[in-house]
Amino acid sequence: MSIIERTAEPTVDDASAIAELHEMLARQRAAFRRDAYPSLEARRERLQALAGMVVAHREQIREALRSDFGSHPDLFSDIIEMLGIAGRAAYTIEQLERWMAPEPRDAIRPSTGPARRTCTRSPRGWWGTSRRGTSPSTSASGRSARSSARATA
Repeated sequence: MSIIERTAEPTVDDASAIAELHEMLARQRAAFRRDAYPSLEARRERLQALAGMVVAHREQIREALRSDFGSHPDLFSDIIEMLGIAGRAAYTIEQLERWMAPEPRDAIRPSTGPARRTCTRSPRGWWGTSRRGTSPSTSASGRSARSSARATA
C-alpha cells in the first residue's frame, strides 16, 4: 500500500460530532470552575496522565488517523502523535514549578512612588493552532499540554 492510498471512507455525522464537542466543552468548563487553580502536584499528575493516555491508546490513535486521512504511516503516528505529546508533557512537568513561581516586579504609582509587587500567573485556558506542517494531535493536544500548563500556572 502506498502512503497516499485511501484505506477507509469518512463515516462521521457532523451534527452528532458537533453536539458531542459542545457537551465535552461544557464538561471542561465545569471542571475548570471546580478547580480553577490546581496545585503543582495536581498539574503534574494530570500531565503524567495525559502522556500515559496517549501511549496507552496508541493503536486507537493510529486507527483514527488512518480513518480520518485515508492513510497515515504508523511510524509517523508514533513519533509525532504519541512521543511528541508525551515529550512535551515531560518538558512541561520539568518547567512547571518555575512557571508557577510568583514573579517579583517593580511598580511605580504616582500616588505612592516606587514599590515591589508580585505577579502571580492566573489561568487563561488553553489554545491550539493549526498551520501547514503541523500534525493533527500536536496541533491540539500537544500544544495544549504545554500552553495549558503554562497558561494555568
